[in-house]
Amino acid sequence: MIIKKILVLLCLVLGVSISSFAQDSLYTIPLQWRDETGTPARLSQYQGRPVIITMTYTTCQSACPLIMQKLRKIESEIAEPKNVEFVVVTFDPSVDTPKALLKHKKAYQVEDSYWHFLNGTEETTRKLSLLLDIGYQKNNETGHFVHDNKILLLDAEGKITVTLDGLDAQIEPILNVLGKRTLSFFEKVKRFILR
Repeated sequence: MIIKKILVLLCLVLGVSISSFAQDSLYTIPLQWRDETGTPARLSQYQGRPVIITMTYTTCQSACPLIMQKLRKIESEIAEPKNVEFVVVTFDPSVDTPKALLKHKKAYQVEDSYWHFLNGTEETTRKLSLLLDIGYQKNNETGHFVHDNKILLLDAEGKITVTLDGLDAQIEPILNVLGKRTLSFFEKVKRFILR
């Protein structure tokens, strides 16, 4: 968190506001990534479609699986999931290689073409985390990360429109923007029974 404070202070000294970046399109920031297949990627390639984006890491045993679970819930409840891109960026690019991300993607059974797991450099990861206002810090003794738990919705132009902050955040704000899926009678009965 010290690094984030230093960068925020530097932005203030230079007269640049971090929040001003969030008001602009994230697609204008040329950050380079590799997806789970090793193919070069940029956030701008998702322009024209809504994007649900978060940051996690594959060896996390606590919050990240819950974030992934929430993403799957959003996917199951939005009206047209194939019209939305789901982007998961790793906090841990040295461990979460494209091969590790592909294995992670398969483990969560999110193999549809609209799911993307991205790996960048330490620098690009830090820059994106600042732009998304997702703080994180690696514990060098354990190799694990302390991090914010956020899921964000970008509009088709790459502007942040909704932020779910915390593991207990409800998904309704995203569903309200993207539209809820109409459930069949049997799906409604199943949900009622499984409550």
